[in-house]
Amino acid sequence: MPMEPLTQWWCDACGELIENRQEGAVEYRFDRQAPKESCHQSFRIVHNGNAGDRGRPDGLQGCIEKGTDKRGFGEAPLTDLMDERGILRMIGWKSTEATWDETFRRISVPYFEEARRLFERAAADGDEIIPEKLSTPTLKAIIAKYADADR
Repeated sequence: MPMEPLTQWWCDACGELIENRQEGAVEYRFDRQAPKESCHQSFRIVHNGNAGDRGRPDGLQGCIEKGTDKRGFGEAPLTDLMDERGILRMIGWKSTEATWDETFRRISVPYFEEARRLFERAAADGDEIIPEKLSTPTLKAIIAKYADADR
């Protein structure tokens, strides 16, 4: 079943579908000792507390890793990152770490989230996959060409 662009994501913790913006968050680590360009690290999209306990043995809600130890962790609900303020917030966290680029594309480029899981197959088939050069029509073409094998 096709994903709803900029509304659904795959959870980086449990691998299951985050059904809507209200159930997801961007989580990251923060290292105050690191240089400014790399102090925000390990970005990932995960289920938040609105998604229930997700079967966690610790009884905490969602897939957010920080749990009760909030030192060195940050998070923002996906609902807060989907407009101009959210884009500016993400830019404020800009990092040289690759997870920042990937996360920014996932929450701001339509069809990127669905297509990214197909990149390896497309590249093996000879398609050129350079994430910073992929347009919406190209992402849609990747999905159309390779998604049926996943379903």
